[in-house]
Amino acid sequence: MPASRGSTSESPASGAETGDRPGPLVSVDWLKAHLRDPDLRLVQVAPTRRAYNRHHLPGASYGNLHRELALRGHAAETGAAEREWLVPSGDQVESTLRQWGVHRGDRLVFYDDVGLNRQAIRGYWLLRLYRFPRDRVHVLDGGLNAWRRAGGPTTTRVIKPTARFSSSAHIELGDVDTSLIAGFEDPLGFEHGYADQYYKALKAKAKQVGNGIRKTNDGCPGETTRALQACGCGRAGLQLERN
Repeated sequence: MPASRGSTSESPASGAETGDRPGPLVSVDWLKAHLRDPDLRLVQVAPTRRAYNRHHLPGASYGNLHRELALRGHAAETGAAEREWLVPSGDQVESTLRQWGVHRGDRLVFYDDVGLNRQAIRGYWLLRLYRFPRDRVHVLDGGLNAWRRAGGPTTTRVIKPTARFSSSAHIELGDVDTSLIAGFEDPLGFEHGYADQYYKALKAKAKQVGNGIRKTNDGCPGETTRALQACGCGRAGLQLERN
């Protein structure tokens, strides 16, 4: 597939040859080879169910971008204005994982249908923020569109995730990993060519957004993270996390 902005011509995604030790960004070939793994869980991220209802990967759950991965509301850090990208609590994320059928030891792959992993990356970042194991959460490079172009199977069938009632199967997330929250000066250290553009966008939004784990409505970074150091470019951000 064509390289996305901020990436090299060669995709950094892990191929089938990486076996059970893929990086954070996995290729269609890798997922095809592991689609039937008993510990694999798939989540299609989107703001509504429309695309999911038309076609999704076999066995995939639907992840609501604005109700499970980001919340609308108010927070003391962001002032009186209502925000759309507040971070759920650890307890809320644990509950969402159980609804998706994700339990301790499972491998989770997020994907979306919009390209550049812009929605799927939110799921990846949120789990890493609460210290979900780095080697067990991934994003599908190219998402649903790349999967379909490669002839991957899709379905309209919705399968209710299997619940495991043993307490030993429940995921217990950790405290917030503050290393995944960038401060105002962090973009100065970015090594990619779009660092200047990113920094200007962050600077322009500083009075509105400030630092912290939130995002402005127009997509400029306020939830800036070291896993997502590209404004809207999930592939490049995951390449950094991989290094």
